[in-house]
Amino acid sequence: MSLMLGSLLSDDICTQQTCPVMRAGPKYTYMWADGVRYKSPVCLSATEYMDNLMTWVESQLDDEEIFPVNSNNFPKNFKKVVKTIFRRLFRVYAHLYHHHYEQIQKAAGEVHLNTSFKHFILFAMNFQLIPKDDRGPLEELIKHLLERNSLKYKSKPELKSKLEISDLKSAMESTTISESTTPRTASKVTSSTKVSPTKEPPVKESSPANNKELTAV
Repeated sequence: MSLMLGSLLSDDICTQQTCPVMRAGPKYTYMWADGVRYKSPVCLSATEYMDNLMTWVESQLDDEEIFPVNSNNFPKNFKKVVKTIFRRLFRVYAHLYHHHYEQIQKAAGEVHLNTSFKHFILFAMNFQLIPKDDRGPLEELIKHLLERNSLKYKSKPELKSKLEISDLKSAMESTTISESTTPRTASKVTSSTKVSPTKEPPVKESSPANNKELTAV
């Protein structure tokens, strides 16, 4: 993901002019809030949103109060933090597929994008990290990836009770989200700052008749 974002930003494919709002198609708009610099949800351009997101994710991964290095003393809200990280990273994929896929194809980068997203979404679904409502912008693509690989995902109710926090931490550290860029904007949250995921209201479905936009923080 870091490589793709770096290429899009350096080649001026995704700019404040081309993407003044962080969106995923005509119905999904994402606002940003981190509880520190942006305490209330604000509407940012896609580049500003992704810069702030990558800085925020890096700050979460670097914070030993959330991801302890020499102990297993995880905070009580650990799983909630992880879910927030994945929900927000999913929005980057949604934006890329909806608004920049043709440019990525021209640069011969669609194989990398598809492979990256497939690993990301299979991991997220296995650990139940992204609710179905949040997967809306790419639901058809997700179904296609699963069918193409002859995988039939089945929800496992027992997974939540059996999953240990240390297992989830180890799995996260082995995924590509541990790669980070140095974004051009946004201040970094220090490890001494108490970090908690921003409360995110559920995205409500809208009927095709009224065609209302769906906004999430």
